[in-house]
Amino acid sequence: MKILIIENHKKNPELWIKMLTVIGHRVDYADSFKKGKELAKKNKPDLVISNVGRNLAKAEKYILKIQKYAPVCIASGHARKKDIDCFYYIDKPFSMEDVIEMMEKLDEAS
Repeated sequence: MKILIIENHKKNPELWIKMLTVIGHRVDYADSFKKGKELAKKNKPDLVISNVGRNLAKAEKYILKIQKYAPVCIASGHARKKDIDCFYYIDKPFSMEDVIEMMEKLDEAS
């Protein structure tokens, strides 16, 4: 599967990329919502995993645009699924088991 990570923290993309490539996925990375939206439109990923930051209004605006191209999983330590409508939600900190569960949900949905 092609997965796009949108994450503005320096360490988190490395963790996502490592976890997802170990289980056989190809991963693209963007460090902002704007770049992520452009990559999602261009590359048509199977899933987008995005941090939302603390500005939920800005995040929701971009998540709604990105969902036109792929389902979105929000990975956050403070936002909740009820805050922004998305395909899946992972609470930070997350484990490999959380990632595998998310991928299983995506398989079930497709």
